Amino acid sequence: MMKARLMMLLLTLAVLVPSLIFAKVYITIDSPGMKRFPIAIPEFTDIGDKPDTQGYARRILQVIEKDLDLSGLFQVIDPKAYLEKAGGLKREEINFQDWSSIGAEGLVKGGYAVKAREVKVDLRIYDVIQGLQISGKSFIGIPRHLRDMGHMIANEIVRAFTGTDGFFGTRLAFISTATGNKEIYIVDIDGENMRRVTFDNSIALSPSWSPDGTKLVFTSYKRKSPHLYIYDFLTGKTAVLSDRPGLNIGASWSPDGKSIACTLSFEGSSEIYTIGRDGGNLTRLTHTYGINVSPSWSPDGKRIAFVSDRGGSPQVYTMDSDGHNVQRVTFSGSYNVSPVWSPQGDRLVYSGLEGNSFDIYIISPDGSDPVRLTQNEGNNESPSWSPDGHYIVFTSTRDGRPELYLMSASGSYVRRLTETHSGAMSPAWSPRVALVLKD
Repeated sequence: MMKARLMMLLLTLAVLVPSLIFAKVYITIDSPGMKRFPIAIPEFTDIGDKPDTQGYARRILQVIEKDLDLSGLFQVIDPKAYLEKAGGLKREEINFQDWSSIGAEGLVKGGYAVKAREVKVDLRIYDVIQGLQISGKSFIGIPRHLRDMGHMIANEIVRAFTGTDGFFGTRLAFISTATGNKEIYIVDIDGENMRRVTFDNSIALSPSWSPDGTKLVFTSYKRKSPHLYIYDFLTGKTAVLSDRPGLNIGASWSPDGKSIACTLSFEGSSEIYTIGRDGGNLTRLTHTYGINVSPSWSPDGKRIAFVSDRGGSPQVYTMDSDGHNVQRVTFSGSYNVSPVWSPQGDRLVYSGLEGNSFDIYIISPDGSDPVRLTQNEGNNESPSWSPDGHYIVFTSTRDGRPELYLMSASGSYVRRLTETHSGAMSPAWSPRVALVLKD
């Protein structure tokens, strides 16, 4: 059974030169016409007294390079063009003209030291044009968690040039039919370390992360009827959240982690309720005939977006978290579903049907400024925001079977994430809290 522990002591992070960190933003992430920022990352310099016989530094670099490429923000210059292959880390030891002459605007220098039970990397990040150091930090970790160290370094590089923390080290929960049944899996955001979570030989649906990243709530038919369950990564155990008669589906955690919004039908029609983490403290929020499903909390916990067919077709609505002040958000499109509130609270992303296919849209919570992000590329469904609100993961059939794709919130950058050979659906992006998984 899969278990996990919080990654609190795995890596330590120490600021080496806080006085050299500047507030300048080099990359505007959401700019539709943004060009990749040219950056050089030479091989890390050995600053220790023990040889790197296991290739730790190279493995960390590979993670960093893959992360930066995945972000769509950086163009890592081919090392064959470097005039300086490694060299010192300090500003006075760097010939910035050599880096500028090959087109680099950013430079990442690293020094590593291998010890008996840990690896240390000293990181320095430079603005090549101005010859300034903009970040300097030290990372320490045990060899079996080199990928986590690489992700943390990549996040620091993104932060240094954008002012926003990167999404590396987060995970996706999703549904796959690899076994012939619909089971829940998780995978690192870079497509590595795929793990199976459920072993029910049944139908699992709609995984949703707890705010602290330690649990998933989901629907399963393993007892024939759709019931809600909570899986705990820390214990590897699954508990029943709601097994009331009828539907128990579409659960979503509140931002404070104390409540879960879901759809239940034990009183007749499909209505949205909030429920405590122990299955108690039930409160009904909607009171209409028809279907009310897919609740999603606003980041401040004051509003809930959901889908209802009360107007004749499935459309996106919002309401206060106590069920009052219901407002319709979407009016165009015949079938709008799966709304998810952005981390900033200023947008909703959803999947809408216009014509013969589903596409991804974003819209302001008041219904203004709808923007279509995908078009003419299969069905695009089940969107989920990155923790920073700059990216969206979704399911698409553009290459045949459904797989997971990443795109910028402007829709200008799209990258395929999974290659399952059996389909991947209904992704849910984890919060930034990191878990160390173990069998």
